[in-house]
Amino acid sequence: MGIDTSYVVARAKGSQSRTVCPACGPMRKSKNDPTLSIHTTQDGIVVWKCWHCGETGRTGGESVVTHVAPIRKIESEAITNKGLAYLAERGISQETAELLGIVSGSKWFRKSNAEKEAIGFIYSHQSRPYACKWRCVEAKDFTQDGSAGTLYLADNLTNHSRVIITEGELDAVSFWEAGIEAVSIPSGAISPASNDDAARLRWIQAHDDLLAKAESIYLAVDMDGPGQTTANELARRLG
Repeated sequence: MGIDTSYVVARAKGSQSRTVCPACGPMRKSKNDPTLSIHTTQDGIVVWKCWHCGETGRTGGESVVTHVAPIRKIESEAITNKGLAYLAERGISQETAELLGIVSGSKWFRKSNAEKEAIGFIYSHQSRPYACKWRCVEAKDFTQDGSAGTLYLADNLTNHSRVIITEGELDAVSFWEAGIEAVSIPSGAISPASNDDAARLRWIQAHDDLLAKAESIYLAVDMDGPGQTTANELARRLG
């Protein structure tokens, strides 16, 4: 069944709100669980999605495009000895690398203007791999296949009551090496002079359910300007 637009509009509070989904709520054991996420854009368009039954819609009648890209085949191989050596220098063991699915590959890097060996961090959402961010093992250079737009390693979490958010993939992997689950934002830190913070934080909508149910959210960011800007903006948005 569809969701009546008037029901959603009446419950839209500010830019982001949550309420009970009328499509599946009455049939669920947890009838008062607010699984319906409502987002109001700057143009006044109201977009909604239920994170339980998947009902979506928006004012104006247009269909909503899901934020999850199609499953993408990542051209990669098992992590190589060179990739493992790179990680070992940063205190990351082979066991952790394999547990988190870190891969190796040969990629063209614009900064180096050459094809070089790299380690890859595969991004998946709801068990659907759709992007891979690559880091050169010989120089500080990056590229990616697809477009990462969700939290790295969110699918690996087993403890959803505590969410630790880091700036980069290796930061999150380091937490896992220490026996602590963590995730990483896909777009890095926000520059203090940046005007695109809304675009860089769109991943929040993809994890609305996870963030809403977490009892504690920790922001593990750098103490520099971008890190503190990111922490302040996330604290403001997540509460």
